[in-house]
Amino acid sequence: MSDIVHQSVYELVHSEDREELQRQLTWNALLPPEAAGITLHEALASPHLLERSFTVRFRCLLDNTSGFLRLDIRGRVKVLHGQNRRSAGSSESGGVAGTTGSTVANGGPPLALFALCTPFGPPSLLEVPQKEVMFKSKHRLDFALVSMDQRGKMLLGYTDTEIADLGGYDLVHYDDLAYVASAHQELLKTGASGMIAYRYQTKDGGWQWLQTSSRLVYKNSKPDFVISTHRPLM
Repeated sequence: MSDIVHQSVYELVHSEDREELQRQLTWNALLPPEAAGITLHEALASPHLLERSFTVRFRCLLDNTSGFLRLDIRGRVKVLHGQNRRSAGSSESGGVAGTTGSTVANGGPPLALFALCTPFGPPSLLEVPQKEVMFKSKHRLDFALVSMDQRGKMLLGYTDTEIADLGGYDLVHYDDLAYVASAHQELLKTGASGMIAYRYQTKDGGWQWLQTSSRLVYKNSKPDFVISTHRPLM
């Protein structure tokens, strides 16, 4: 916890998610058309107008993969009591929760997002429906694909012949290459990678979010190949 206290939340989330996070933290950004002109005081009297539900990628600090973990965030923008009163700005014009300018009125307490964050972690072994959508792939040490189980081929649309011609990073989204490569290096050093979330290109040109963990398989005490377990996120 001490690693992230007092850090800007925008430094902890994926650069592509920062604009959406700021929008979610702005109290009047998601008001319905019929409530577009209301004041903050009126919005606070109707808490459902300040409810939030969204996903964002947070930097994973528990391992050395430098990857991001996708979080489901559900909560509500509320007044943050017990803080020193501030004189700058007013949230009546749409301040961002947690910033200096987000006060109920001049000199009032700031706003904050109170939320539960749930990681898209590996499913429980008892959660059969989720387990059924997971799939595995086999890779050479350079991460080039060797094979993929039937669930993976159905999800992504590739045949065995097409898979055999693919390099390890050919289908990874450009913006996620660094995270996947970092996890790959960690895998080769330690024998296992942390959980990462990234985009993988499907045969029809779309992008499928995957949550993946990988491990080395050894032969005669030497690394032989890689087994990856994938869970589709959306």
